[in-house]
Amino acid sequence: KMAMVKKQEFEVVPGESIGPFNLGMSRKEVFAVPGKNRVSGSPPDEFFQGSLQVEYKKGKVVFIQASSDAPFRTLLKKKVVFETKASTIVRQLSKLAELDEDEPGYSYQFPTLGLVFWREADPDSLKSELRELDRSDDDYKDQVEFYKSEIERHSFFETVAVFAEGYYD
Repeated sequence: KMAMVKKQEFEVVPGESIGPFNLGMSRKEVFAVPGKNRVSGSPPDEFFQGSLQVEYKKGKVVFIQASSDAPFRTLLKKKVVFETKASTIVRQLSKLAELDEDEPGYSYQFPTLGLVFWREADPDSLKSELRELDRSDDDYKDQVEFYKSEIERHSFFETVAVFAEGYYD
């Protein structure tokens, strides 16, 4: 019987860090983090098969982003980010800080928290596309199935990132 390998857990600390990666670190300090198998040769640096990205400004880390295909579990306030509905995350964080909907439905930025979430598609626009499908199409049923799975998939964020003050200025 295979032993369940417990996934490493990386805590997101808004405006500060994701796992062992901290805003303000030098590139040398980032490279000293163990077990991250770097993919890219020049910054922005990509680690863990490209699922964690680190950007620098003046030699210091200003942006750290983790994506849903990362080999570690990404936690925010003890909840797994990519297993929690996007609407739930946004609702809870909106109580703590102002939301800047840069691209409504896709990108959710909390400037005072130094936290941003992204997903490829907006479930609401997918739902309206689903309602407009032509029922007389031969592949109508397949289209409906496709949209339903896409709506479910995009109910969750695909990336979470922490950023330094002034990163988006």
